Amino acid sequence: MTSLDDYLNITINGIEYKRVTDTGYLFINQKGCVSNKPYILEKVGQVSTTTFFFHVYINYFQNNSDFVNSVPGDYSVTPAFIANNAPCNLGIELSCDSVPYTPTSSWVLQNPGNKTYSVKSISPMGETSTSKLYQVIGEFTVDFKDSTNKLIPVTGKFQKTISVVKP
Repeated sequence: MTSLDDYLNITINGIEYKRVTDTGYLFINQKGCVSNKPYILEKVGQVSTTTFFFHVYINYFQNNSDFVNSVPGDYSVTPAFIANNAPCNLGIELSCDSVPYTPTSSWVLQNPGNKTYSVKSISPMGETSTSKLYQVIGEFTVDFKDSTNKLIPVTGKFQKTISVVKP
């Protein structure tokens, strides 16, 4: 019994965008900060406008035996699609590109090594014969700089139902 209420709400430069999250864009067997544990990288959601394209992704342990002990708290925020990134469980990755896209149009996440976001809750949502479902609710506040060096404040809230593999 999964919730159909998963969402991504972000505020960029004081303008709020509300999106129902979609499924897909899921990568399994990813490497993470615990070298002997497989991770999943999954899209939480995206906001696309005529001037920017903003993405939020979440990393989490692939196996329930690893994920089951996850608790609410502060987790890492890093830029998305960085080579050799070794995300940890429940870390989020953010990216934003100006529209139209050029190789230099990406917004730059400010102070990524010092940023965390808050996981407010992790709730069991049911299971199938091969997986367990959890709903993760999180909130973040970050700053980006666009290609003109303008500082752009971004806040966000999301609810995402994830699926981890049973032993």
